[in-house]
Amino acid sequence: MMEEIQEAIRHLGWVRSSNNEKVIRALLRVGIKPENCFMDQEDNLIIPCKEIQRKKQTPFFCKIGWHKVKEATEFDGASLHGICMRCGKELMQDSQGNWF
Repeated sequence: MMEEIQEAIRHLGWVRSSNNEKVIRALLRVGIKPENCFMDQEDNLIIPCKEIQRKKQTPFFCKIGWHKVKEATEFDGASLHGICMRCGKELMQDSQGNWF
């Protein structure tokens, strides 16, 4: 992780500092690649729209475990498997009919 942060700081032309490292960590944590960002003439960090759109947002309901599966994709002999329509996570169905 430190190598990624150092490379991003070099790419953006920043001086290494704890604040700059925090910004890079925040970008990496939300899935934005720092190498696709750049600095403008007033030293503002520019994050292209395509980079923000690329980042997959996990819906609120999926974060708390309420997934939505339209139909099962396979049955392995013991349990049904499916894919959540909102977040794309591979899921299994329990005996109560809930997806996890």
